[in-house]
Amino acid sequence: RVSAVNAAGEGPPAVTEPITVSEPQEPPTVELDLSVKGGIQILAGQTLNIPATVTGRPTPKIEWTLEEGELDKERAVITNVGTSSQLVIANALRKDHGRYVITASNDSGTKSAATRVEVFDVPGPVLDLKPVVVNRKMALLNWSDPEDDGGSDIIGFIIERKDAKMHTWRQPIETE
Repeated sequence: RVSAVNAAGEGPPAVTEPITVSEPQEPPTVELDLSVKGGIQILAGQTLNIPATVTGRPTPKIEWTLEEGELDKERAVITNVGTSSQLVIANALRKDHGRYVITASNDSGTKSAATRVEVFDVPGPVLDLKPVVVNRKMALLNWSDPEDDGGSDIIGFIIERKDAKMHTWRQPIETE
């Protein structure tokens, strides 16, 4: 209500109909931590940690996704506290690589941020390993590259032999 005042005093008040104060609306903002904005490179077995800051009014709904595949819900731990959101995967595997996206949504809009994750590991086994020529002096082998290169280029191969009566593998005297 509002009352006018002059030298003679205060006049009768005017009253408005009831009004409701609403919370101000702010569209979401999503900011990945500086340490992960340019991408993440880790070795298999290490912990993948992607921290982000999310703001907005009302408080946005937060969703983490993996673009090229399915986020492993059993291994991925998502923690949302205040304006902080964090995705953690302990003992990362090669299959955890890809583009991770965090999306925040509320009545005022939707905002996303993404980072690429590379998980490096040793390469898988070579494929189609077959002896081509075998005699007393040599064995000529043929194979194809592994299906999974471990996330980086194959730079060589280790060739080993085991004599029938021996129990240990060792490198041959000569390879070409």
